[in-house]
Amino acid sequence: MWPGRLLLVGDVPVESRWPLYTVLPASCCFFYCGYFFLWDRLARSFGPKSYHGLPALSKMCFRANCNSMVHTSTVVILLIVMLASDSTVHTRRLQQHYNPVGFSAMCVTLGYFSLSVPWSAWMYFGKGERQVVPLALLVHHGLVVISALAYVISLLCAFYGAIGFACMELSNVFFIPRTMADLLGWNSDGPAGTLNGICLVLSFILVRVLGGTAILILFTVDLTSFTGGVGEWLVVALSYLIFLAVLVLSYVWLYKQVLPGLRHGIQQLLVQRRAVRSQKRLEAQASGNAMPVKSSTAVVAIAQPWSHGANQIPPLTTPAEAGAAAGKCAILRVGSTSSGSPSPGSRVGKATAPLFPGKPARVAAEP
Repeated sequence: MWPGRLLLVGDVPVESRWPLYTVLPASCCFFYCGYFFLWDRLARSFGPKSYHGLPALSKMCFRANCNSMVHTSTVVILLIVMLASDSTVHTRRLQQHYNPVGFSAMCVTLGYFSLSVPWSAWMYFGKGERQVVPLALLVHHGLVVISALAYVISLLCAFYGAIGFACMELSNVFFIPRTMADLLGWNSDGPAGTLNGICLVLSFILVRVLGGTAILILFTVDLTSFTGGVGEWLVVALSYLIFLAVLVLSYVWLYKQVLPGLRHGIQQLLVQRRAVRSQKRLEAQASGNAMPVKSSTAVVAIAQPWSHGANQIPPLTTPAEAGAAAGKCAILRVGSTSSGSPSPGSRVGKATAPLFPGKPARVAAEP
């Protein structure tokens, strides 16, 4: 470690730590090499054949999502390790605190966004792909970068930075694989896809929104009793405002996308159950009358919530089949909204943006 003090910003000391000279440049190299070389070559050599038929924009977004998955998984793991192993950070929630694991996580984030932010800006301003990268996503990326820089420079608000990042990133652990699998044409209707969708919904509502709200309340209480210099107050207040802004965005996405999708899924589940019960009654009546009765064709074919009616579930004849299809109803219906959202069901090159922010834009048929 090189803990030498470099300079003072107001009365906030800026420390030099070893991840700045190791983790940060290594992360930059990895994400740039991954996007421009590694992911495409791996996909061409070992990936499915469907990758070769994707449009150029689709392949670009696929590579960006590969970076996203590495970043999200790495940061979530590192921050959970930090919160679980460092008891001091729980008592020094606003004061300066250095943890090499958490500091490394922020360096990974800065390395990732050193590519993601220019990439998103190029998509939005250069290529005019406003549905791929909406303005709200660019703003979100900027807030994330500022918050990571604030900790790296000041070492303040380590606890809230760590737990906030972990809560906001956790849902992306489930969202990115689903987006990429659908892009490649893989069937996500099986047990693994159903489990992924349930985890996606629960992690967004319980962890990102409700957990984030609880953390914000604690942050507010700590802020009222915080004593520090002018420079420290500026950094802490900035961190608080960023946390508040990101949480507000989460509530907007919850209202516009998650709850309508969940409501749609529950409605479809109820329709399926009624259809199965109706068919069972017909079969029971047929058995009681000892008359051969063909299976009812009145069962409603349910459009998958994310496919805009493009694919349909065939008529169900057994409760087991009904249960298998019902799992899909826990998956979010991701339709086109004003904030931009992915449409995983479409297999064309239409560009859309992610349901959950903080990641590079995803595109239907391209991540």
